[in-house]
Amino acid sequence: MYQVREFAAPLLLLALLALLIICSLARYFTLPNTDGECAPYWLRHRRANHVAFLLALIVWCSLARMYFSVATFWTVPLTSNFLLLLTLRLIDTRVLERRWTAQDIFRLALWGSVHPCLTILLMAMGFERSYERRLSAPIWLLAAGVAAVVGSMRLRSAQGFKKRRVKSGTLYARTLQLAKKMGVSIKWIYVIPPGRGTLTNAFAPWRGVALTDNFGEYLRGPQLDYVIAHELAHNKNNDGKKHFILLLTLPMCLAVLSFAFASVMRQHGSALIALSLLAVLLSHYAVSRRDEYRADRDAVLLTRNPEAAIRALAALYSKTNTPIERGALTELFMTHPDFAKRVSAITRLGAVSEDRLAQLLSEFGVSDDVFLPTR
Repeated sequence: MYQVREFAAPLLLLALLALLIICSLARYFTLPNTDGECAPYWLRHRRANHVAFLLALIVWCSLARMYFSVATFWTVPLTSNFLLLLTLRLIDTRVLERRWTAQDIFRLALWGSVHPCLTILLMAMGFERSYERRLSAPIWLLAAGVAAVVGSMRLRSAQGFKKRRVKSGTLYARTLQLAKKMGVSIKWIYVIPPGRGTLTNAFAPWRGVALTDNFGEYLRGPQLDYVIAHELAHNKNNDGKKHFILLLTLPMCLAVLSFAFASVMRQHGSALIALSLLAVLLSHYAVSRRDEYRADRDAVLLTRNPEAAIRALAALYSKTNTPIERGALTELFMTHPDFAKRVSAITRLGAVSEDRLAQLLSEFGVSDDVFLPTR
């Protein structure tokens, strides 16, 4: 009976992963032909696909203690995730007009499998060891943290984000001026070529600000000030450090509780592993979204220009073809609030009228129906 279960359970996950790949191919071949609509539809599917995989992986980890051998536990989800990411990245090159090479796609799939897939597997192993009262549990959880950090850094590198430090120019002077106004010490300012992926993003490395250089193509002075101030706010609030501490301490605390109440945990181990993984993931995403709202607020308060913030976000979402809203379940597993929620929060903070908001959004061809918070 055990052998049958061990054989059937991996097949179940493989079938689910195969279904995700089939759905992705089906979505690709049924994308609308209208210009400007393909990318939002595809990105919406990518996010739903991401949530489905995370939930499937959590179920997989929760069943590991009963059904899987050690080799099966590691190889099936990692291999499946790698193949799924290869498929998605290949479609990205067509739909999102990425200019990635075959080597780029391989690296993206590889490091995308390290985090979050390998991270979650290591974390699940740590929780499992804590239920068994093994002293190796913290080592597994630390390994999960290392996988998360290294995987994220290498994935960003694979995407083509290579920081180039600048010591002069408009961006340099403007960043230092805003940093002084905000009361935050900035040591490094970077410009990042968008690379073959033609990506657009901004980051807040430790005591620094980094922006892809294509921001200047579609953002004016006040709008660029908002983007810089947003990243400065992350530095001022030590968001990166606080987030790292949370992700390090929360799994450890859960493991300690599991260790202390191991006799109870063994009876419901599978469900508790799933709940522990969900708690860590949902906390990670919830804290990230909270930090984004707070950075938006601080940037608007510093620049005193909520309209520039709305224009900057609208330009960014228009440039990247990102959907302006998403479902409640998808939102739970995202690091950033959707565009509609961010704009609504800025509208309330800056007391922007409904008519003025509608006018601002119309500049970017966006309907105001989903944004107006007072309707």
